[in-house]
Amino acid sequence: MLLLTSLTITGLEMAKLIWEMYMQRMAIESVFKFCKDELQWEAPRVNDWLTMKHLLSLVYFVAGYFYEIKDDLVQDEGIQWLAKIANGKGKVSPHFILKGIAMLIAYIEIKKLIDEGAITEEHILYAESIFMSG
Repeated sequence: MLLLTSLTITGLEMAKLIWEMYMQRMAIESVFKFCKDELQWEAPRVNDWLTMKHLLSLVYFVAGYFYEIKDDLVQDEGIQWLAKIANGKGKVSPHFILKGIAMLIAYIEIKKLIDEGAITEEHILYAESIFMSG
């Protein structure tokens, strides 16, 4: 990987610092991608600046937290399970962890609809016949 910067690199320590900063940026972007793709944060649904600021702060916190503890996270059985249900094929990465969380969120939402009677066994069988036929 080649990393370009407009900064003048004066030594190995500075080069490492720039690399670490870039890697943190990637972690933050993966959380934003999760929010955009899985939580449908494409367009703001909040018109209050303070609420938006708090949501963005939370996203940055989660991204930074994931980055800081990633070595410990990948050893956790629960985190490994999240990556596994996301079809990580043995790879435990922020992408598969977030995808696993998204799958759990979707399951909880569907289960709630089933419990409320909004989705029935017939609906599920009909959907399977459509999506699994091709």
